[in-house]
Amino acid sequence: MNLTISVPGGTTNHGNPQLLCFPAAWTDIVTFLVTNYFAHAASVLPEPGAAPRRTVALIFAALILPISGVSRAVSAIWRHAAFESKNPVKRAARSRALGMVMRVPKSGRYLGAMRTVRTWGEPQEADSEVAAPDPGRQPLSEISTFQEAKEESTKVKVSDISTTKRLQTDNSSESRWWEVASGYEPIPKHCSIHGEYWLNDEYYLAFVPAHANLAFARDSSHEGHSSASRSGVSYQKPTIPCSYNAIQAFIGLAQAMWAIITIYQARGDQIQHYGYAAFGLTVVPYALMSVVNGVANLVTPQYATMFLIRTPAMTEAEQRGKGFFKAALDVDLFEVPATAVPSKWTPVVKNGLLLLLGLIPLAIIGGISGFQAGNSTSVQRGFTMAWLIVGVVLGFALLSVVPDPGDPKEEAGKKKTKKMHRSIKQYLIDDAACESSAPDLAVISLTLLCSPPAIGGMVIVKLMISQYGICSQIG
Repeated sequence: MNLTISVPGGTTNHGNPQLLCFPAAWTDIVTFLVTNYFAHAASVLPEPGAAPRRTVALIFAALILPISGVSRAVSAIWRHAAFESKNPVKRAARSRALGMVMRVPKSGRYLGAMRTVRTWGEPQEADSEVAAPDPGRQPLSEISTFQEAKEESTKVKVSDISTTKRLQTDNSSESRWWEVASGYEPIPKHCSIHGEYWLNDEYYLAFVPAHANLAFARDSSHEGHSSASRSGVSYQKPTIPCSYNAIQAFIGLAQAMWAIITIYQARGDQIQHYGYAAFGLTVVPYALMSVVNGVANLVTPQYATMFLIRTPAMTEAEQRGKGFFKAALDVDLFEVPATAVPSKWTPVVKNGLLLLLGLIPLAIIGGISGFQAGNSTSVQRGFTMAWLIVGVVLGFALLSVVPDPGDPKEEAGKKKTKKMHRSIKQYLIDDAACESSAPDLAVISLTLLCSPPAIGGMVIVKLMISQYGICSQIG
């Protein structure tokens, strides 16, 4: 059957009678950019208690360097917090939703991280004098809590005794993870933390490591209250509120399926025109990011805020009048068996997995196009390939420079990296943060430094779509 239809000017079939391509309107170009790049970047795994500006910074980083979104998702999948079904405190720790008080370390990368982000300069020495809090010099909003802390200091001593009794030891254990001298990754000050607190600069809040062994403290006076309901006493097992965002996970997977369709449509005539620079193939790394983020969302519960656990360091800070905490979780602390401590090879394995994932887009593009240039120009090939390769190479190079955060076997005497190199690594890839808004600005600023290939690539994609049109198979 032959039909005659009217088509707008500029309509073509590129020499293929089974193809019909209409001129691309600006709405078509915007739709392509939003659905194939921006929507995928928005699928990044949210951080517990993160401020909106932090989320925006991470989404922007994922848009420019998809490998940054993939790396965070890989770390979450590695921790697979949702698989911890019996112990809600350990599940929160593996989700990076638990914090604890630690003394500022005298050396090591975390001291450098804190000093760098507080001053945006070179790390300061750990033995610098830190003045004790003076109520007369504090903001009015903190005077009352400081006085309350001093009044409560005698009461804290009682809890300190009970806390000491709850430090369970085991001769086969290697060390107390809550007293590691080199410290752990600092929690950003802008994170939303459950309860109320203030803390002197001699201490800082750190993420509880994923391998931590702890549990809710048992209330011996109410043990066995599963049967106590007969005497009018209600009872609920201790828990930490969280949610599983299955909808976001499935949306991410649906976005990946749409991207796969876009990649499939790039076959044939589009490949003949543009070869491995075809605009449909630029979607591959973003599709991969959506798949990995979808899996990460399925295995990682989400927390609206972070929670602090009570440790000896917190009790010490309160006793010395250098800290005040309300709503900290009362937990039992257990030493970690040597077999549970992360191996020094763990970062190597994770970086190897990330490198493998980073090379997958290159393999897919090569498999579809055979790395044939087609009729593409050198500018088109240069920008699209730089967009892909710079993200993979730069992201992996940054990840391989510094050991994995939270590794208690990390040696303090590591070579100091340059300020900007360390900052990119810590804040763009590893989520290390500081106690000011500077890291979020740093993420955006440092991402902008890496953005020319991505921005140029998107401009080239816009020009190619305008030239090629929006095509549909008609046969």
